[in-house]
Amino acid sequence: MNIRSDPKRNPTHPIKPRRPIVLSIVFWVLVLWILLGWLRFTRALIDHSVITELLPGWYLWYFVLAGLSWGLVGLPAIWGILRRASWTPVSIWIIGLFYPIQYWVERLFLWAPSDAKNNWPFMLLLTGLWIASIVWANTSKQTKRFFENKKI
Repeated sequence: MNIRSDPKRNPTHPIKPRRPIVLSIVFWVLVLWILLGWLRFTRALIDHSVITELLPGWYLWYFVLAGLSWGLVGLPAIWGILRRASWTPVSIWIIGLFYPIQYWVERLFLWAPSDAKNNWPFMLLLTGLWIASIVWANTSKQTKRFFENKKI
């Protein structure tokens, strides 16, 4: 039976439910981080001579691998959100925590001490807002319904 001709279906509800706003926010932030990861990866490859001239050699490999990981890690969550896969909420937890953890580890251990002191309260606030949006996205009834109702 076609969903459009289902007599039990409420005609005021959309055929394909919209993605909840908090899930859209998570989606677009992940897209941004993926793009930033690919940008970092390509800039490290393009500027490899400058990086190796100014910094120890292992920094180049760190920048390449970090950019590659940022570019690849978020793809499953993006795919899951677009396909409304049932495993997506778990992946949002894992992938959503990966990015801030990697950022803070890098900030604490790789940045120069004078740079690490700048703007940390703002970045801590953004990290807290991001984690709150992940919690909200994974506990929202709308999000749970979005992933459960996969009738397309």
